Amino acid sequence: MLVSSPIPIFVILYVYHRFVKAWGPAIMKDRPPFQLKNTIIAYNIIQIALSCITRVYLPGYYSMWCQKIINEDTPMERDVVSRVWLYYMIKVIDLMDT
Repeated sequence: MLVSSPIPIFVILYVYHRFVKAWGPAIMKDRPPFQLKNTIIAYNIIQIALSCITRVYLPGYYSMWCQKIINEDTPMERDVVSRVWLYYMIKVIDLMDT
């Protein structure tokens, strides 16, 4: 869904930019800042854990520096695709950190 064209990610980035620069400040104009210390700590721990899982899931099978392109539909390749999708979604969700 998100990788079939660049439009969805551009929409996500546009909405993110509008929220950070206009909508968020307008909503919080007359309010005290939220106290999110524990939420941010939990969020960061989850982000780190998910990033580690996606990185160490396939040790020895994929090279971090130079990987041969594999055009086979095998269970391992499907796992790789699902891990890449998870990594991509982690980066999209990472925008919430702002």
